[in-house]
Amino acid sequence: MSPIEALRNTKWEHWRESLLLIVFSVVAGLAPVEIGWILLKVYGQHPSLERFAHNGDFAIYSAALVAPILYVIVKEHRVPFANRAVYTLVSILILLFAIAAYAAVAPVTIGIAPNLRPDMAFLAPITIWSYVVSVLFALLVTALDNARMFPDVRAITERQQRDLEQKFDGLGGPHAE
Repeated sequence: MSPIEALRNTKWEHWRESLLLIVFSVVAGLAPVEIGWILLKVYGQHPSLERFAHNGDFAIYSAALVAPILYVIVKEHRVPFANRAVYTLVSILILLFAIAAYAAVAPVTIGIAPNLRPDMAFLAPITIWSYVVSVLFALLVTALDNARMFPDVRAITERQQRDLEQKFDGLGGPHAE
C-alpha cells in the first residue's frame, strides 16, 4: 500500500485519538521543562527553550518519543504496517540524530570533558526542531497505526456488499436481464 493510500485510509477518529495521545505525551513528557520554566521564573531568571536544550534534553525527549514508535512500526500484526521499511528508516535516522546530538553535549554536561565547548547556539535549536519532527512523526505513525488496527468496518462492509452484488450480476444465467 502506498503512503498516500495509507493516509487516505485514515479517518478523523484515527487522527483525533493520535492527537490526544501525542498531546498527553508532550505535556506529560515535557513536565521537567515546564516545572523548570516555572522555577526559573520564581527565582527571577529568564527561561527559554534553548536554556533547556543546552543539556541535550530535547535530544533525549526526541529519542524517548521515537523509540516506542519504532516498535509500533516493526511489530507484527494481522495487517502489516504500510511502507514499514521507509518508516523504520526514518525512525532510525531520527534516533541516530538524537543520539549524536546528545553525544555532542553529554561529555560537557556530565563532567567528563568540561573543557569542550560545543556550539550550543547551533546545536540547541537543532535539538528542539528534532523534537518537533519527532512529535509530528509520532502523530503520523500513530494515526496510521490506528487506521491499521481499527479499520472502518462500515466502509469494509459496504465494499464487500458492492463486490458481492457485482459478482452476482456477473453470473448471468437464464433469468438475467
